[in-house]
Amino acid sequence: MKQILILLISVILFSCSNGDKRYHISETENKASEENPIIFHNDKLCNGIIYNTYENGQLMFEGNYINNLKDGIHKDWDKDGHGLTLTTIPKFSYIIF
Repeated sequence: MKQILILLISVILFSCSNGDKRYHISETENKASEENPIIFHNDKLCNGIIYNTYENGQLMFEGNYINNLKDGIHKDWDKDGHGLTLTTIPKFSYIIF
């Protein structure tokens, strides 16, 4: 019985996640302004991790978005891979650059 309950809870939790989809910034489209972007992927509001890289392949930034709203941890790095910022965004905060 305990195993069934654990299995049921696991299924519910994993079915509610966004599947950790990752999108390079070049795979997305901003359908608004730079000041107030509205980010789409395949004509749908972006859900998942958006990231960008430097020319050397090092991560520049990454952060999770749910329906164009920042959510969770957002990170920035320099060209050498040193962490610059680590920001925790309260759930469903609007994107403001």
